[in-house]
Amino acid sequence: MSSLVALVMGSLCLSLSLGASAFSVRVSSGNPVRWAEPNIPFHIQYEGSDNLTSEVSLQAVTDGFESWMDVDCTDLVFQAVGDAPNPSTVLLAGAMPNGKNELVWMEDSTWQLGKWVLGVTAPLIHFSGELYEADIAFNGYHLKFTVNGNGGTDLESVAVHEIGHMF
Repeated sequence: MSSLVALVMGSLCLSLSLGASAFSVRVSSGNPVRWAEPNIPFHIQYEGSDNLTSEVSLQAVTDGFESWMDVDCTDLVFQAVGDAPNPSTVLLAGAMPNGKNELVWMEDSTWQLGKWVLGVTAPLIHFSGELYEADIAFNGYHLKFTVNGNGGTDLESVAVHEIGHMF
């Protein structure tokens, strides 16, 4: 884990411990925004980034999830439960909610968020404050993803950031 990621996660733990159970990053209709359960399933596009092998892409994102699960002050468990083979099914592509948390790479002109946006997370929140779906799309149209940052954008770093928005 990079030192920056460790610093951010350490700050999150300090904030959580200072605020006890009342801590929430966001409020919806007066309710704290949270997942109903700590076990959060997700589907990931097995094909991965066009710039990396599928194995390397999936490992970088898995490492991003592990970084969040390794934080001492959380009991979140992210679990890959299947493929998300079609990037057009995610909220960011204009699709309707489907109740699945999906992570995809948008590698063509369906990416409409500009060349400077590395990735985007679209959470859906019930008026009660319960998160019920969060999709993540990585900008594979304008970016070259790498796993070491040399000559491109480090996929694991972007994944850690976007996964943070997922909750």
